[in-house]
Amino acid sequence: MSIKLNEILKLNHFEHAKVLTDIPLQGEFPVEAISVQEYPAEAFVRNNEFILTTCMSCDEMDIFVHFIEGLCRLNVTAVAIAMGCYIEEIPREIIGIAERNNLVMITIPWEVAFSNIVEDVFNLLKLEKNLELEKYRLLKDRLISMFLERKDLKEALNFIEDTVSVPCGIFDNKKNLITKSNGFLKDDEGLQIFSYKVNHSDIVYGQLSLDLKDRDLTQLERIEFDKIIKYNVISPILLWFERDQVIHEMELHHKEKFILSLVEQKDRDRDKVIAEGKSYGFDLDKSFIALVAKVDFNGYLDDESEIIKTLKDMAIRIAKAEDRDCLVAYSNSFLIIFLEDIKESLEHEKSYIKKFVITMDNLYPNLTFVWGIGGSYEDCNTIYYSYMDAIMSLKSGLQYGTDTINTMNTTLEYQVFTELAKNKSIMKIVDKVLEDLSQDNSMDLLLTLNEYYLNNRNISKTAEKIYLHRQSLNYRLKKIESLTGLTLDDPRESFLLELCIKMYHFNQLRKL
Repeated sequence: MSIKLNEILKLNHFEHAKVLTDIPLQGEFPVEAISVQEYPAEAFVRNNEFILTTCMSCDEMDIFVHFIEGLCRLNVTAVAIAMGCYIEEIPREIIGIAERNNLVMITIPWEVAFSNIVEDVFNLLKLEKNLELEKYRLLKDRLISMFLERKDLKEALNFIEDTVSVPCGIFDNKKNLITKSNGFLKDDEGLQIFSYKVNHSDIVYGQLSLDLKDRDLTQLERIEFDKIIKYNVISPILLWFERDQVIHEMELHHKEKFILSLVEQKDRDRDKVIAEGKSYGFDLDKSFIALVAKVDFNGYLDDESEIIKTLKDMAIRIAKAEDRDCLVAYSNSFLIIFLEDIKESLEHEKSYIKKFVITMDNLYPNLTFVWGIGGSYEDCNTIYYSYMDAIMSLKSGLQYGTDTINTMNTTLEYQVFTELAKNKSIMKIVDKVLEDLSQDNSMDLLLTLNEYYLNNRNISKTAEKIYLHRQSLNYRLKKIESLTGLTLDDPRESFLLELCIKMYHFNQLRKL
């Protein structure tokens, strides 16, 4: 905050003052502070200050010269010297130094009390500060009104510039210019740019950059200025971003709802689907292949919503990098991606998935995925049928653990189990064989038996997988034989146990 030198010179204290320097006072000559200083004063003076002094130590010419030159170097606005006690006359050489450096030099009678001058100047500065605060308060009110009147953001920035003489620009999080006021020059190296985040809680929408031109703020002034800007400018500017964000989120919600509707029913009218898709920006004339992932957050539950957003954004970004269209949705722990089908081998889809997983692993190392890839179809229901294939592939792959990519080739076993599960007699046999294992609460025998067969009956690998000592695993296997009455070393009896445990886990997967 500053006042003009002329305002100070109009005070009664300067009624008998004389301006010695031949400098036109029609200009700004801003005064931001006032203090009483004596030689040496360089450590205590700042830019645009009004100095009161008696020059009590300047009885020698070289000291007087050094004192005035020091004030000039510090860009002091004016110096008022009390005449009569220590200084009777100001040498012409001293006045010349002041004139060459645009320092206004004034003499005042000795009788004028410095304290009265300081008090009145402080009051002027305080009044100016209050006027400045009121100006920013009115600015805030007007910006809110402009938002309600649905004015665009550029118009709001121009109003800020016109009101407080501060050109400004809005940038996104990648530092790309969104819009700016007319006087804001982005690439001018001479700018003194102050930037402020436009954010709500942890969501950062972009930044507001202000060109303060030649304003030289002290640290305390900068802190005060930051408070004013954040309260009176950032908070109303945020309204534009939040409105756009709400609209954007609604659009995303409706897009996702449409994508999910494509997998809920088959044999939909082709022309209607294509037309509706076009309204959301999708080209459904193209064929798509489904990639579906079961996502396990593994302890990231607090960040789940943010991770889901990242999953969807990353899926689209990687597809764009491959110049392929992409539709993405998320529902009930499943990430659903429809990737433009380039009608080549599934290695391209597997490569896409690997890029996706590597990228996400760098961001969230504990995330795990089980993937299913659908088939490639030509008709208008490509999305529906490919999705059903992907789900079948995924569920088949779940029994083999996480971080797997499963295709239609892995679903043959799934299809066999599907048919077997329809036979009630077979399911009764399964229940009877495993009945005692499921009722034994002392140890997880069903898990042990399943891992035993998943690891090709290898004792060491199975023990390592379920974190057991070999002897403990052997004890469990003996327990299984005892409860089922079947021997693991007998090929026929072992086959029956393996079939039953796989059917059991198949039924568990069907419940997903």
